[in-house]
Amino acid sequence: MKSKFFYFYVPLICVHLVFGIATGSAVDSYRSAEIPIFNEGYKVEKTFDPYKKALTVSYHVQALHPAAEVLEFYDAYFNGKGWISSFETCQRNWMDIGGRTNANEPAARVLFASWEHAGSNRKVLLWIRHRPPTGEREDEVVVEYRVQPIAQK
Repeated sequence: MKSKFFYFYVPLICVHLVFGIATGSAVDSYRSAEIPIFNEGYKVEKTFDPYKKALTVSYHVQALHPAAEVLEFYDAYFNGKGWISSFETCQRNWMDIGGRTNANEPAARVLFASWEHAGSNRKVLLWIRHRPPTGEREDEVVVEYRVQPIAQK
């Protein structure tokens, strides 16, 4: 009776524990770094890449270009938590990324910012995208951020 329990249940329990630790540890370390969504963000999508150990969150928010309030929100959040910005504020500029059907239309634009936190060995990359007006919504931007480990040199 004892050998049946030992040979069947103990290995089964060990496999279950090892699988739980292996799959849960990477995600759990990023759950503690939950970054807030800007006011009334919608269409929120979260993905986790276990190979890159990167959590990516994207969502839409109503904000007119240049959406300064979104960037100010994340600056205040990260600076208040001791994260260091990778760029000076004056180095952040909107870049045209195309999306025009003719030269007279506005292009899609993107603003990039990032912060690092040496204590947690994490980096946050932030993109704010403003698409050209399509007739549907002109007051919408797409916000995407990724939390990932700082690359070792």
